[in-house]
Amino acid sequence: MFHNREMERRALEEIVRSNKMEVFLLYGRRRVGKTALLRNAFDYEKPLFYTGKRIAATEQLKQFSQVVASMFPVAGIRFETWQDALQAIFELSAKEPLIVVLDEFPYMVENATEIVSILQALIDTYEMKSQLKLFLCGSSMSFMEGLLSSDNPLFGRKTGYMKLRPLSFKHLPLFFPDRDYHQLMDLYAILGGIPLYLNLPDRPSGLLENIDKLFISLGAPLKEEPLFILMQELREPAFYQSIIEAVANGCHKTNEIASRVGLNDTRKLQPYLKTLQSLNLVKTETLPVEGNPKRTRNIRYVVQDHLFRFWYYFIFPYFEDVERGEGNRVKSKLDGQFASFVAYEFEEQARIAIKELAQPDTIGQYWKANEEIDIYGRKGRAVFVGEVKWTNKRVGMTLLTELKRKCASMGLAPDHTLLVSKNGFEPSLFSLNENLSLLSFDKVEGWKIERDDHAFLDSREHE
Repeated sequence: MFHNREMERRALEEIVRSNKMEVFLLYGRRRVGKTALLRNAFDYEKPLFYTGKRIAATEQLKQFSQVVASMFPVAGIRFETWQDALQAIFELSAKEPLIVVLDEFPYMVENATEIVSILQALIDTYEMKSQLKLFLCGSSMSFMEGLLSSDNPLFGRKTGYMKLRPLSFKHLPLFFPDRDYHQLMDLYAILGGIPLYLNLPDRPSGLLENIDKLFISLGAPLKEEPLFILMQELREPAFYQSIIEAVANGCHKTNEIASRVGLNDTRKLQPYLKTLQSLNLVKTETLPVEGNPKRTRNIRYVVQDHLFRFWYYFIFPYFEDVERGEGNRVKSKLDGQFASFVAYEFEEQARIAIKELAQPDTIGQYWKANEEIDIYGRKGRAVFVGEVKWTNKRVGMTLLTELKRKCASMGLAPDHTLLVSKNGFEPSLFSLNENLSLLSFDKVEGWKIERDDHAFLDSREHE
């Protein structure tokens, strides 16, 4: 099923309608839906669509040439070089509009590096007379972003680019219209916004049954998915795997990660962390009060990719069991720790919801020594703090009192307080005489403002 992506689709359709040559780069994480987007956007245009493969350069040229030759009315055309095959495309585009999609472009260039320079020369030669719409697509983030760098032959030749990102939580009802919002949060914590993954769960089955079918049972489609992605993208997958496993299990500082993976010098860890960040597998968190986040040393690393976070926390520790289709130890850990695992994602979604509702200047987490606050930010001159609870019980005075204790311990004097709850609030919180907003996550309605002093969560009041 192809859901959402309307904005991205319209952008691609606009490019096709332009009256000049276009060279467009589309890239993003593997499985994020790049190929599906291209095929859906050009459904009625009949483009030349070629998918690169990890094969010998001569065989790649042979297969590509067969696709190019199919555009010509004369049978038996063969191209002996990449120059000849690519020039035939540009020659034809000078006579008629032509859409060409080179999917998995990094695989094409892997054993035929001359392709990039040939394209550079042809783009320069045919720029004023070609009606070509050329789309270069790939999952290798480092390679595709390298095409944008100033030292690449294609620098300055692209007319546009798009990094396709995972779908946000608000799009999940499109995939699971029969699930309530609490169930959707469970699924999103595991699968994130990757369309391929979201199309895999069996609709009638419950959560644990789907986890078994997707990750544990014999033939489970996601059993080795993170390993496959690392092997596709990286030269040292085993070491990167150790880093991700360390971060997923609570090592958030560089010294903690280095110690876990056996490095004595944290500087040796930095190139690996930067690579994982470029792949959107790991991200940094900084305090929202930092003037320049890139210069601060107060950094924490967390696993950004949902599937990786779930897999390395629940599946990887018992992978030998899982390879045999045995999941008892995984299920035991799920029984005891899945709720706290989802709580992390719920906190993230709460911050996103507050950002959309209140439109603050900054929002994030706050930590100092051994204390941590789920929500901290600024809106104009006002400082606000908040706590988030993913629990089946209603939130009451206990959480508010604990938040006040944390603020006093860390020397914070907030102007406004927010509490976010999975299952509503106790009546005592509605009679308090203080600046307080209460945001619940209703099973049927989703985010629901229960109390909002000074219309803090309503950005329209402050326009």
